[in-house]
Amino acid sequence: MPRTALITDGSSIAGIALLDFLKHRCSRDEWARIVVVSQPGAPRTNNNNNNNNNNNNSGTCSDDAGRVHFVQLDFSERPRALIEHMTESCADVTHAYFCSYAHEDNPVILNRANTALFENFLLALTCVAPGLANCTLIHTDSSRYYGSHLCPVPTPCREDDPRRGDPEDNFQHAQEDFLATLQTNQAWTWNVVRPESIMVDTSSPSPTLTLAMYFLITRELAEEARMPSNQRYWNGSSSSALSDSALLAQFTLWISMTDECANEAFNFANGDHFTWQFMWPRLAAYFGAYATPDQHFRLTEPEIIGGGGGGRKKVFPLQQEFRLVDWAQQDDDKKSVWERMCDEAGIPEAKASFEAGCWSTLDALFQRTWSTTLSMNKARKFGWTGFADSFESFVHAFERLSENSEIL
Repeated sequence: MPRTALITDGSSIAGIALLDFLKHRCSRDEWARIVVVSQPGAPRTNNNNNNNNNNNNSGTCSDDAGRVHFVQLDFSERPRALIEHMTESCADVTHAYFCSYAHEDNPVILNRANTALFENFLLALTCVAPGLANCTLIHTDSSRYYGSHLCPVPTPCREDDPRRGDPEDNFQHAQEDFLATLQTNQAWTWNVVRPESIMVDTSSPSPTLTLAMYFLITRELAEEARMPSNQRYWNGSSSSALSDSALLAQFTLWISMTDECANEAFNFANGDHFTWQFMWPRLAAYFGAYATPDQHFRLTEPEIIGGGGGGRKKVFPLQQEFRLVDWAQQDDDKKSVWERMCDEAGIPEAKASFEAGCWSTLDALFQRTWSTTLSMNKARKFGWTGFADSFESFVHAFERLSENSEIL
């Protein structure tokens, strides 16, 4: 039976990877249609200019010889309104991949917004898609689910680890609970993917693009490419891991179509581990920038506060020798430096990449004084054999960015 995929955010890291995998590595016999949601007001990307006249009044457009259909939907709308908007475009959806996320600085609003986003979507989808076979929820990363974005947790994290904190304060818990509850006694199945930080090779705001620009600019300025972190994170209180976006897409499709994986949550990572002390200089060397595994941090190594007697909890402080957000704006104004480099290299289109840099996202990661990894044992037991070398994933991503004229 031909399948129809629904990707809820074609501009997200996971959404971009899923669309790329379905288009280039899956045949029409496997996937007859691919419906991709773009945010209201966002431009719809067409990869086949010959189909630009296929727009219709429903707000959709198509490409890839009619197999890929872009539709604008706003999942913050109530289910009744969404049902009306989704009836035509999503009626034949068999596999849905939810990768949407609403950013809010206020944590209370963040949780409410993302909980509602998913609930509105799922209630509407189950009303308009009678042939739904599977709905897979893809978290942006696993740290929020396990609580490691706030403090150290037992590592490696396992899918059945006890939850930490109040579910009302964690939208990932709420989303998973709603998914499992709504599926009860239904014919369709569910899955959840909890990935490590995802690497991507496009100019969407991503750590990969940001790191590439950092190394290129420090090389241009003949500066040491220092890691903006702290001694404890640099040395590796525990090892780090990443998720290759292409491998993540393959894994997501695999679990959603494997009967034995039905109604299960899975961690996802490349399968290897590293410490930044040795990964960072290798990444710098790739760009011809200078970094050393013997980097000395000027700030005293942060101490763990509390613990021991008295019932006091351990507090792991945040510490960062310098912030990338500040670095990008100070001294020579790094944006001006980047634009000059692009002009000199004859790649003026790469100037736009600076605005896509997620400097604050890397700051949030590198200021931690702890690391957390995920166990892949469950996925292995269910038959997953995929693996990616994280350094090679970085190199592949950098090469793609260069080929697309997004970096120099």
